[in-house]
Amino acid sequence: MKMISYNIRRLRSRVKKIEESKLEVVDDIICQSLWGEGNVGWAFKKSEGRSGGIISLWDADKFSCLSSWDMNGALVVNGLWSQDGSACCIINVYAPCNLVDRLELWDRIHTVINQNLNVCIYILGDFNSVMNGIERDGRMKTLQYKLHFI
Repeated sequence: MKMISYNIRRLRSRVKKIEESKLEVVDDIICQSLWGEGNVGWAFKKSEGRSGGIISLWDADKFSCLSSWDMNGALVVNGLWSQDGSACCIINVYAPCNLVDRLELWDRIHTVINQNLNVCIYILGDFNSVMNGIERDGRMKTLQYKLHFI
């Protein structure tokens, strides 16, 4: 298995990710406005009602998409970097809050990794995880305080 760590700045120059887009339809006009100047390629996973939705955007002059598919909680894009022809797999994650669903997502991501052992894999996104449960408690206390203040 090859693992490569790129400087975040370098990765951002080639790929943008959006979670919680809340969009059921995405088109070239929306993606170009999100990207700005330049040739943009994109893939998306539509939202489910008023939640979710993932968009992956890339510089189409530097990366070409060979395939993309969505799974519950992630959008996977396989492609080639133009500069050196190296293959890569970009997994844009918006993990479910439910622990069981999140574990199932990681099982599916593990399967994708095992199917792409000779490919650089980038896993980006919102993992809906905290290192310690206290982090969640702190947010609730702040919210309760704000509600009390109002």
